[in-house]
Amino acid sequence: MVAAQLLGTAGVYLATWPYSLGGGLTWGHGLLHVADAVLVAGLAAIGGSLLATSLPLLVAGAVVAGVGQGLLFRAGLSAVSARAPADRRGETTSAFFVVAYLGISLPVVGVGALSLALGLRDAGLVFSACAMVLAGSIGVWLLRAVPRRPRTGA
Repeated sequence: MVAAQLLGTAGVYLATWPYSLGGGLTWGHGLLHVADAVLVAGLAAIGGSLLATSLPLLVAGAVVAGVGQGLLFRAGLSAVSARAPADRRGETTSAFFVVAYLGISLPVVGVGALSLALGLRDAGLVFSACAMVLAGSIGVWLLRAVPRRPRTGA
């Protein structure tokens, strides 16, 4: 599962990297909403795979969640880089990576610890449900908190 998520995350990150160098791809709020929805869908598939004991659904869910995670990671890095003062961009980006890696690794350790008490399947279900609620809540917050640009044109 971890390998499938890393594959999805790395694929998105590598596919979009050239655009960030040339400024050809913008990370608007619409992409954040799509990425968040993709992450939630992947997490739902992972939870469903644990309930159904389905390896193909688990792998598909991990890849979909990895794509959502990759898009969110890329959007976050782009936002941090764009807003950081030029003379502090390196340290700001480093801080982003530290927080991102903690956010990625601590839940895995938590699931491992929880699996000692509940078993791996139930710990995975708890993690999937909690991550879906968190990601879904952030998606709803983004929809409400981020101002929309008025549409122009006829």
